[in-house]
Formats: sequence, structure tokens, C-alpha cells
Amino acid sequence: MKKYLFSKIHLIILISISLTLFAESNPKLPNLKNRVNTAQIPWIKNVGQFNSNIAFTSKTFAADINVKNNRNIGYRIISNEGKVVYIEESFLNPVESDLLPKGLEKTQTKVNYFVGEKENHHSGISTYNSVDLGEIWSGINIKLSSGNKNIEKIFELKPDADANEIRIEIKGAKDICENSDKELQVDLPSGEDICFT
Repeated sequence: MKKYLFSKIHLIILISISLTLFAESNPKLPNLKNRVNTAQIPWIKNVGQFNSNIAFTSKTFAADINVKNNRNIGYRIISNEGKVVYIEESFLNPVESDLLPKGLEKTQTKVNYFVGEKENHHSGISTYNSVDLGEIWSGINIKLSSGNKNIEKIFELKPDADANEIRIEIKGAKDICENSDKELQVDLPSGEDICFT
């Protein structure tokens, strides 16, 4: 068993090294490494495999991200010490809406969840490149896209929209400030911080 596990790990390392060398040395694929670094991670639609208040979820290297039915965005972050930290973005003074977040740009990727009892299994779940939160403030819509390192919030403003309406609260943060790189730095209760650009 140990020999098999060692061989499997050794094979994975060799494949990883080979792919890296191939990406760097193959003139036909000069941007493969960049494409991996900017790969888009799809949003997974909730069809019952998650808590009922979640509409979509995505995983980046930094966090698990949940878009809730109330259009809040939750981040489940594992600290360097292995502790789970949860912060949530909510939009202040949004327009009243019964609209739920919806997936845009359906991908070919399907996801399956086989956890627990058979009646809780879900297969062929659709995934999307982006999620539309709809109109949050008068004339201001928000869409989300997810990459391997972060999510991007796209604010679409109509010509008569007032950008001063955009107000976001971050719950679960110890402190929020602008750092020396002009990023929004969120200090977590664990003592670590995350930055939004």
C-alpha cells in the first residue's frame, strides 16, 4: 500500500513538472501557464445539494464563495492556521426585489454530488460563467464572475444612475482599511487579512 501511494504521488509530481515544462517550452502554447492562472471557475447552481438560502456557489484557491438568494455574497475562508472564517458582503439600501440571482453563460461543465443517502444525490447540475444579481440600486446592476484566485464584481450603471448609491457592508470583519497598494484590506478575526482590488 505504501509503495502504491508513493508511486502515485511520484507520478503526480512528474505530471505536474512535465506540464509546467511543456507549458514553458512549447512554442505552440506560449500562454498555457497564463491561461491556467486566469482559468475561470464556474458557478454551481443549487438544486438542493446546499443549504436552501444559497443560490450559487464557486470555489477559488482563496475561498468558497456563496451567492445567497437575498443577493448577499458569503466567503468561507480557511486561515493559515486551519480555522474557518466567514465574512459576508451585503448591499445597503437596495431596491426592493423578488428577483433571485440567475446564472448567465451556461458552461458545458456538469457537476455531480453523491453525499449521504441516495435521495440526497444530485447529478448533471448546470454551471455558469457568471451570476447576475440584477438591479441592486436604481439603475445599478451587479454581475459576478469567478476566476481561480478571486471573483470579479461588475457594476453596470445606466446613464442616469447615481454611483454614490453603491454601499456595501462586510459582516464578520475585524477591521476594514485601504492598504498601501490602494486595495481594500479586510482584517479577519484570525489575525490575517484578505484584500479586494
